[in-house]
Amino acid sequence: GNLDQADAVPKLAERFEDPDPRVRARAARSAGKIGDSRATTPLESVLSDPKAAVRREAADALGNIGNRQALQALLPLYEDDDERVRRIAVGAFGNFGNDRPVDYLIEALSDDSAAVRRTAVYSLIELLSNVPTDQS
Repeated sequence: GNLDQADAVPKLAERFEDPDPRVRARAARSAGKIGDSRATTPLESVLSDPKAAVRREAADALGNIGNRQALQALLPLYEDDDERVRRIAVGAFGNFGNDRPVDYLIEALSDDSAAVRRTAVYSLIELLSNVPTDQS
C-alpha cells in the first residue's frame, strides 16, 4: 500500500479471505492506501467480518477510495456494534461530494458515543462545504 501499486489490488483482495484477521485488516489498510476503485467490491465483503478491527480498516479504506459504491457500502456502518467502526464510517461520510449521507449523519448525532457524535458534527460541516451550494 505504501508503494501505491494499483496492480497489487487483486493480490490484496485475495488476502481478505485469510484465516488470520490481522492479515485481513492489513490487506484492507493497504488497499485503502492505494485508493484504487477496483478494491471497492472486495472491501465491501470485509465489512461484515466478525472482527471489528478488520471492519474498521475496510471502512477506512472505503472512505479513502471515496466513490459512490464505497459510500453506499459505508452507509449502514453508522449502526455497527463497534463504536470505532461507527466513528470511522461517520468520519468518512464527510469525504463525499454529495448530500446522501446527511440523514445518516443527523442520526449519528444521537449516538451513545460522544466520539461518534463529535465526528458526525465535523463530517456534517465537511460534507456541507463539499457539496454544491444549492444542495447545502
